[in-house]
Amino acid sequence: MLGKRKIAVAAASLYTNSEDYSKFLVALINGKDLSSKIYKKTFIPQIVVPARYEKNKKACEWGLGVGLHKTPKLNTFWHWGDNGDFKSYFEMSLDNKNGVVFFCNSDNGHAITEKIVQLTTGILSSAISTDYFIYPSFDSFVIKMFRTYKKNGFTGLETLFPSINKDIIKKEKYLKYAFLDLGRYLVRQKNNMDGEKLFKIANKLYPKYATNLIYLSRFSFLRGESDQGLNYLRKSLKLDNNIEGGINNCGYALINHKKYNEAIAVFKFNAYSFPLSANCFDSLGEAYLTIGDKINAKYYYNKALKINPNMPSAISALKNM
Repeated sequence: MLGKRKIAVAAASLYTNSEDYSKFLVALINGKDLSSKIYKKTFIPQIVVPARYEKNKKACEWGLGVGLHKTPKLNTFWHWGDNGDFKSYFEMSLDNKNGVVFFCNSDNGHAITEKIVQLTTGILSSAISTDYFIYPSFDSFVIKMFRTYKKNGFTGLETLFPSINKDIIKKEKYLKYAFLDLGRYLVRQKNNMDGEKLFKIANKLYPKYATNLIYLSRFSFLRGESDQGLNYLRKSLKLDNNIEGGINNCGYALINHKKYNEAIAVFKFNAYSFPLSANCFDSLGEAYLTIGDKINAKYYYNKALKINPNMPSAISALKNM
């Protein structure tokens, strides 16, 4: 097999097919080669997984190595895989032992998983439909949005956006991330004009999602509008005080565009917003070193080392300066 892994990795090095994996699941549910103690514990909840969107509500539970799901009529066990363009899923009833194994090679493969489970097993409310997941269904607005863009480009999307209402936003949990996915794609394609339009629409629909503001700040900085860029960052920080990494990524994106002064402004904002983060000061030192300002580079690298004396990147930079 091309690219087959040479070293075992718990989450991604099992090579199989749906038929063989089905045989494994049949053996598992029948307790083959398992002690009675382990067999019982496998299907008894060991931990509770909270819902993504509703506080004090559980999405599902985990046994030993498998997810556990309760429906109005059945109890099931399940698991899933998501390696980008490859998706997998199984769900099996603990009551009647009916189940399904599903493998596919599609980035949106899980858009049909729930329907496959319903049609093959009769499980009407599968685990993948719970608040633990955020995969859009094949008949969702999100998939419609992606198809529209693929067929008609951003112009097609602009005719679709006015139809987004509160009901769609409430129902389509993934919509917020769909905007992010598409926006990032546009940025990678160097289509900043449409990317900025998209993130502005996303920010109107989801005004409390700080990531949209970070991207809007990037577009402002790229135009040399640093005051507006910093204003977006201040707003994002008020919404989410755990966005150090996102702001840092913005700074590196500006370096990649050779917007060095703007990148330094972003890294400074981040460093003084997160004064206990060695990484922020290390990045600021790196930005100054990129433009040949060794005095400031040394100053900020040393600030990083005061916070984390063992930071490899700062130690290496100072050593090679």
